[in-house]
Amino acid sequence: INSKMINRNLDYSNLGGFLQQNHTSQNVNQVYRDIQIQNVKKEFLDFICLKELPDRQEWRVPIKIAVTTTPLYLLVIMSEGFPVIAPQVRVMHQVSHKFVHEQTFFYKGPALLKWSQSSQLLAVIKQIQGEFNEQPPIPIKKKLQGPPAATSGAAHSLPEQPQYAPEKEVIERPLLNDLKKRVDTQ
Repeated sequence: INSKMINRNLDYSNLGGFLQQNHTSQNVNQVYRDIQIQNVKKEFLDFICLKELPDRQEWRVPIKIAVTTTPLYLLVIMSEGFPVIAPQVRVMHQVSHKFVHEQTFFYKGPALLKWSQSSQLLAVIKQIQGEFNEQPPIPIKKKLQGPPAATSGAAHSLPEQPQYAPEKEVIERPLLNDLKKRVDTQ
């Protein structure tokens, strides 16, 4: 393995023995993926696998935004080529933000623009969290039908804290348990 591929900030304590037994690049990518996942789990305890398919994994991570008590959930989609291929990150809420596509809610900001094989998923998530804390996403309110409600006699009101309402999710537990077993046996 090229020493430039190994990032010193990641925990590679279990890497040596595994690489001696498995030499294909697909297995190496899987090892790096598992290491990156474990490093994110250390920081974000509720980082969970929602779906594992042959060509990708989908993970949910809650990030804290200073302006609200409710977490903002990100969906991290890792293709089978991850970490060589950058992950996709989608906000699991309908929000408006300069780095979030207005229709698909995929993140399109600077945290992913310079992705390389040695990039760290944890650093990307933290950078997105920082960007969203500096300039919080604004929840998109569903349009109400009919005339607007009459306002009360109050002259001014305090701005509301944004409340992020995540999309419904389905967690495939057997896949998560299989991944835990693979990581624990290394």
